[in-house]
Amino acid sequence: MIQIEKPFLLRLYCYLQQAERSVHRPLCNHWSDFQQYYKPARAAAIESLLARLDQLIPQRRSSPPPDKAEVFRNVPEPGMFRVFFGRWLTRGKTSFPFTAEEIAFIALTLETLLHFLDQTEKPAMDTLVTLRMDFCQAGGNIDWRCYGLEELRRASFIEHFDRTEWYPHLQLWEILGEPPPDVASSPSTAKDAG
Repeated sequence: MIQIEKPFLLRLYCYLQQAERSVHRPLCNHWSDFQQYYKPARAAAIESLLARLDQLIPQRRSSPPPDKAEVFRNVPEPGMFRVFFGRWLTRGKTSFPFTAEEIAFIALTLETLLHFLDQTEKPAMDTLVTLRMDFCQAGGNIDWRCYGLEELRRASFIEHFDRTEWYPHLQLWEILGEPPPDVASSPSTAKDAG
């Protein structure tokens, strides 16, 4: 098992949640708007996450892609004890265990998004739906490994591409407990802010 530090894990989870909610929107919207939402800042942030994941499992890029069914077959379900006491069990934890295969699947899913962002044509609907399901599975894996971690609940409110304006959302910096970004370097609208 490979230990992933809580701050990095939370940032990774936020980007997985954001992607899961964003990927289904281009099905009905312009692909170029979706690409503009992610490039350059969010795509660069994902590249940074991938570099860190490569440090955790250096042989990942030379290994065959993980089999989804096999990867998540051994992820432990929360169970009644963790359902009732998960918030207390996770409160003081500074890292959480993951298998190399789980990390490789998460990385491959993020890489697939970056690959699609470089394409001029929108991928087929089935392809985007599959990618969204992969993001759901990757985020769900973290949910189960870190069941009860309060910050994960907050991450479900992360802003995303073409979000519903009236629905409550949080910016990445709010979820991570960071200071707000410099206003001068921020996008002009709240919908575009990340």
